[in-house]
Amino acid sequence: MFLKQFCDPFLAQYSYIIGCQSDRSAIVIDPLRDVEQYLKAAKLEEYNLIACTETHIHADFLSGCKQLSEHENVTAYLSDEGNEDWKYNWIRNSSCDFRMLRDQSVIKIGNVELKAIHTPGHTPEHLSFLITDTTKGQEIPMGIVTGDFIFVGDLGRPDLLESVLGAKGETEMSAGQLYESVKSFLEFPEYLQIWPGHGAGSACGKEISAVPESSVGYEKRMNKSIQAFHKGKVGFIKSIVKDQSDPPLYFKNMKIVNRDVGAEKPSKLNMSLLEHQDLNDILKDSSIQIIDTRQDQTSFMKKHFSGSIHIGLNKSFPKSAGSYIQPDDDLVIVVDNLDQCEDVYNTLMRIGFDNIKGFMTMEIFNQIPEDFQGFSRIEMLTFADIVKHTLNEDQLILDVRNTFEFEHGHIRDAVNIPFTNLPLNLDQLPKNRKLIVHCTSGNTASAASSLLKSKGYNSTYVNDKWENYRGITVFHTS
Repeated sequence: MFLKQFCDPFLAQYSYIIGCQSDRSAIVIDPLRDVEQYLKAAKLEEYNLIACTETHIHADFLSGCKQLSEHENVTAYLSDEGNEDWKYNWIRNSSCDFRMLRDQSVIKIGNVELKAIHTPGHTPEHLSFLITDTTKGQEIPMGIVTGDFIFVGDLGRPDLLESVLGAKGETEMSAGQLYESVKSFLEFPEYLQIWPGHGAGSACGKEISAVPESSVGYEKRMNKSIQAFHKGKVGFIKSIVKDQSDPPLYFKNMKIVNRDVGAEKPSKLNMSLLEHQDLNDILKDSSIQIIDTRQDQTSFMKKHFSGSIHIGLNKSFPKSAGSYIQPDDDLVIVVDNLDQCEDVYNTLMRIGFDNIKGFMTMEIFNQIPEDFQGFSRIEMLTFADIVKHTLNEDQLILDVRNTFEFEHGHIRDAVNIPFTNLPLNLDQLPKNRKLIVHCTSGNTASAASSLLKSKGYNSTYVNDKWENYRGITVFHTS
């Protein structure tokens, strides 16, 4: 058997090629939208892709299953489990070859068998795949591709249908299904390897390890979310729902596209490089949104293009970008250097943002005369500055951490709007007061304060880590 794991570092997403070494056939599991990487890898390893599948209808990226299924001789295998609200609609209107899977359905790739196991909880239709290499009569499975059911160190969150799509009451129902799925998981043999759908940094769990694979035995002993099973169903549900992060706004669109229409083939990377003489036209065009991805927040705050949003190219990039950009926005991207263009393009493309009109490097940015009228700046503070000075009525602390972080402790009288929800709650904020914006590390507050500035608010950025505030003062706990 052949197995290759692919990792997107910004989405913290794993996809897989599994192949039979005898007849050189292969299947892709949980492919990203840009499927050429799988076709290229299969060709390099001399495998023929004959199938694609996915563990569930994804919320955090656009699936590549539709793309692959449109290739000649590729069959799409998709879940037919779950309720009618979560059936694959795009496949019904497709001319591609497809098969629908139920619990215990088997996909045969040469001598390799993938047995579908219905593991609802994260989503109603979720499947895991037991992988068995039947060469020489072997019947013992080697491992299990768990998608967003079992992660290394965590379980897939059960709240997205409610928190993203507004399906009332779904969180507790899904958590109950997850409890039953874990009960079945505990019966698996301990030697089974686990190949999960995400690693550390994904918004689909809360304590996912950075280790890319594990085993059933290890997770039984060390996975805190699985350990919560032993608290009983009520205790498990309470534990798994607690302290989940606020999901990015783009999740809703991903879920609907992946269910109803499928992702279209992405456009090619537009490597148009902008010069400073292009700026006047760009700044006058109200349809263009400038996204500044430089990794130095201080540099951005001191000088940036008016109306631009700072979303540093780090692990928070897809969450902030997916909450602050609209799919039809025309984008101009500021990058530290040319090497970052492909990472920015890939990440935005994989979450449905295709309209990149050009890039500008910091080398060109720094050549712009200081008297250029299109520059702006944002005031910076530290937590020590906040502690030293008493806040007046003209100031307001805006805490953009996740709700559960705020509830565990916050600055007295602070207002909490998680950074992913900020665009939907701008009308709650006053324009006649200075908004002092902070988060845990400075990354998401940078994006939030620049978004507010672009919308006409008087924002100040706290360029500091929350642990420093906890170290210098007593803070309020709800």
